[in-house]
Amino acid sequence: MLQTFRLSYFQANRNSRCHTKIRLLWRKERIMSSAGLSLFVFGIYVALSGLGFALIPNTALDMFGMPATEEPWLRILGVVMVALGYYYVQTGRKDIRSFFRWSIHARVGVFVVFVIFYFLNWAPLTILMFGAADLIGSIWTFFALRSA
Repeated sequence: MLQTFRLSYFQANRNSRCHTKIRLLWRKERIMSSAGLSLFVFGIYVALSGLGFALIPNTALDMFGMPATEEPWLRILGVVMVALGYYYVQTGRKDIRSFFRWSIHARVGVFVVFVIFYFLNWAPLTILMFGAADLIGSIWTFFALRSA
């Protein structure tokens, strides 16, 4: 509603002196779309989770109720998650809509696989928290794309 008001004000005052100021204000406010914002936020979440796995992996394992380890794989996964988070942040910022759609499919798939892992007793119940974050993020992106 606020954006509609400002756009209407811009159109009504097109011939006035403040035309340039209003146009610049409008451009500064529209940094990214709602779908882009959903991927930007999800990317921050993935990158921060990845930092946790890369820097303090045994704390992450403790959250899952799993024993501590000195194996490098969890740290490697953390670095990959940071890179993936970077991709999400940048595609959100640049409004790459084809990637938005692909991410919806992938994130719903991650949730489904995590549920399967839980029911096969391959992972503890807490894995569903991470899967839920993927599912919620994908639903947000889906409805944001749909309304655009």
